[in-house]
Amino acid sequence: MSLASVMCWKAACGSPRTRVRITGQLIEAATGAHLWADKIDGALEEVFELQDEVTHRVVWAIAPKVEQAEIARALRRTSDSTDAYDCYLRGLACIYPVTSENLDRALELFTKAIAFDPGYASAYGMAIFCHANRFGLSLARDVDTEKSEVARLLGMIMRVGQEDGVAVGQAAWAAAYVLCDIGLAKQLIDRALELNPNLATTWINSGWINIWLGQPQLGLDHLIRAQRLDPSPSHTRSSATAHAYFFLNRYEEALSQAEQLLYTNPDAHPALRIGAASAAFAGRRDTALRLAGHLQFFDPAFRVSRLKEVLGPYQQSAFVDKYSEGLRLAGVPE
Repeated sequence: MSLASVMCWKAACGSPRTRVRITGQLIEAATGAHLWADKIDGALEEVFELQDEVTHRVVWAIAPKVEQAEIARALRRTSDSTDAYDCYLRGLACIYPVTSENLDRALELFTKAIAFDPGYASAYGMAIFCHANRFGLSLARDVDTEKSEVARLLGMIMRVGQEDGVAVGQAAWAAAYVLCDIGLAKQLIDRALELNPNLATTWINSGWINIWLGQPQLGLDHLIRAQRLDPSPSHTRSSATAHAYFFLNRYEEALSQAEQLLYTNPDAHPALRIGAASAAFAGRRDTALRLAGHLQFFDPAFRVSRLKEVLGPYQQSAFVDKYSEGLRLAGVPE
């Protein structure tokens, strides 16, 4: 697949004459399909910085498409030609929507990739993603076993994956959410962004971590950047965005994000929780009761008093208190 094979650039002086505008269009040569267009304004003396910005924006535009093309290529290969990289890409293709079955299948493929190549850092990163999501979505068969596996994989990533943006970024999220080590998570996510600032999933994880640190606006900014990098639907981005809006008192927007996630995964535990709480604060009582009822049907043992078990990373007790109050208003038992 030939991506970004045709580039058209125009540079024109504006008014005053010390300003410059660069306009660009990215086209797939094979099909003529329009992929991206943008314009950048700046001072003439900043032309080299503008060139760097153009480069970044082009990478943002093509990186998700390159990965999608590689996944499609791997899926066309026969099973007897599978190697570590193909297993990894097949695993990526299995993950969404995030369900118990999809996580199990993806984890199996990432584990095979690691068996082919014990130093494959990105595969460790996505394996830890699967375990952390099973924990976070209340799909873990044994919580202690899941935590132990996250800790083991984190140790492997610290040994073989410290230069891999995927591995470090996923390790950051798992360290915060499962192991509640928010200090380590912040160090890891900052490192991951340095390693690869064009990886949408890393910005999503940074969004989560900043929400947990009590900075929902910064978290939302990072989630918006992730969406610019990869506008395709994302379970984790929608969930994080819903939580950011909730803590910014933007309840209708929070509910909208939760409902988008529930459309593809109606049993998503975090979306049911934040959706019910958001609907309650927005005065949407019928919606709040409906979502809370589905939550209780899916997880009959869940209570408001158990919320802290799944909100371990939150550093602001006021955030947990607000979340709890929203669930009470929605009718979740104490």
